[in-house]
Amino acid sequence: MTSLFREFRLAVDNFNIWSYLSASDVKNKFRRSKLGVIWPVIHQLAFSLGAGMIWAAVFHLKPEDFIPFLTIGFAIWGFISGSMMEGCSSFVVAHGYLKQLPLPQSIFIFRTVFTQVIYLAIGMATALGVLIYFGKLHPLGLLYAIPGILLLLGYSYGAIGTLAYLGLRYRDLQHGLAGIFSLLFVVTPVIYPAEVLIKKGLSFAIYMNPFSSLIEIVRVPVLTGGFANETHYIIAGAFALVLAVLRFFFGSRWGRYVPFWS
Repeated sequence: MTSLFREFRLAVDNFNIWSYLSASDVKNKFRRSKLGVIWPVIHQLAFSLGAGMIWAAVFHLKPEDFIPFLTIGFAIWGFISGSMMEGCSSFVVAHGYLKQLPLPQSIFIFRTVFTQVIYLAIGMATALGVLIYFGKLHPLGLLYAIPGILLLLGYSYGAIGTLAYLGLRYRDLQHGLAGIFSLLFVVTPVIYPAEVLIKKGLSFAIYMNPFSSLIEIVRVPVLTGGFANETHYIIAGAFALVLAVLRFFFGSRWGRYVPFWS
């Protein structure tokens, strides 16, 4: 617990550093682009509208119900997978700072977390626009989604913190995760309702998959104006806690080697 408080105290003390680095990462990604951060919005809308029309017919659902469902799921999934994938390179891309400056390693973890939060904010703003267009926005749903969003942020911190050390130690990990998340995208109810699996007797694929819970604790409140199933909150919270514990475990074990491995 002491390590956790110290971590967040360092984060607050160094907010100006990691927030600047994060904003620079986003800015550099779209440097010299005419549309800039509008591109993620275009990609999300193109996927959600195009795929939504097709899969709505496949699952016998109304497009006006399914497209908002898909848009929110796609935004959250981008945050979930991005936290894992980009977490692997948190220390790798910061090797210049790590080798030359005595900065806390948590700065580069929060740098990646904040970058992913920026993209999540863009994705959720796009999703809310789609909900408003289709008349599916529940104002109270945004309040009910706050606990889920907090758990999602806790997951991101734990995932990025853990993968920062593992990805630095094992450079092939990021490439392996790319294949794993391609499969997880299919088995996680991102592009189809969870009820599709439940009706086919495959509910274990939902409750044994913590990524499903991370999606449901945000998507269900926004779409329905109420809380998701309490089981999803328990699973998501436990998953975030395990990742946070692993982050401090690897940090205490490998932290002193980071400048040499980077």
